[in-house]
Amino acid sequence: MAGDGLVVSQPEECAIFIFHITRGATAKAVIVLLTAGLFGLAHQADQGVAGMQQATITGLVFGTAFALTGRIWPVMIAHAAFDVTAVALIYWRLEAAVAHLLLK
Repeated sequence: MAGDGLVVSQPEECAIFIFHITRGATAKAVIVLLTAGLFGLAHQADQGVAGMQQATITGLVFGTAFALTGRIWPVMIAHAAFDVTAVALIYWRLEAAVAHLLLK
């Protein structure tokens, strides 16, 4: 179960960020916005509106990190760590407790 985050995160970054952002420096901001939106939409079907919003924000952060640095591995590792942490929180039923700590 935790390994899913490691397997799924790598193709997402490769397919979305590398393909689009390396196309041209002048379009980076638009490309980050578009790919973050697509990233969010890809998560809407199984995670609902809240999951789509969270994925869009995460996509903006990861896309901006890649656009600024040009390095994909840190983004892939961060995405995998994020996914594994989310699965662990859900598995151990800690999601609500952590959300209440962060969103007081």
